[in-house]
Amino acid sequence: MFKNIYDNFVSKEMFKYIDDFKKKINKFSVNKFNIKLISDLNIFCYGRNIKLINLCKINLKDNILIISLFDKNIVNLVEKSILLTKLDFNFSRKGNDIILNIPPLTNDRRNNILKLLKKELEFYKIFIRNKRKDFKKKILYFLKNKELSLNEKFFYDKKIQYDTDKCINELNNLYLLKKKEIDCNY
Repeated sequence: MFKNIYDNFVSKEMFKYIDDFKKKINKFSVNKFNIKLISDLNIFCYGRNIKLINLCKINLKDNILIISLFDKNIVNLVEKSILLTKLDFNFSRKGNDIILNIPPLTNDRRNNILKLLKKELEFYKIFIRNKRKDFKKKILYFLKNKELSLNEKFFYDKKIQYDTDKCINELNNLYLLKKKEIDCNY
């Protein structure tokens, strides 16, 4: 029974964080524009959050992204959301269109991207450690209620620590690969 709890509750969720982190850092591009940076952006309009991709047509030409909004009344909301991403996009406006230019990679921009990546890395490490903490509380609960033996407790303590270390090492490796990619393009 406890093995099922571990496999479903901890292991799957911890490794899901790795997949989420991969998706997150792949959005950070250096010299080429990644449409996912913008298309997954949530815009609060019409009384709810809607992904930008559902509110516009997006075209990519070289390092220029053209966002053609279906409704001219939400142009200001979209501009505000783009500014809140803190990704240093230069953008201009032509009617219902917002034109984004990806700036060249300067040392300041490179450092800013690395700072954002490091911040994301730390958030995901915290998520994984919190998952370990929650599971350790469950272990103590089951031990206290005599549903788990002391040997099983030690086994799961080691197992959760091993998986935590494995996940954090994987996150660090992903971060280092992305950092290397950014450094190579500078």
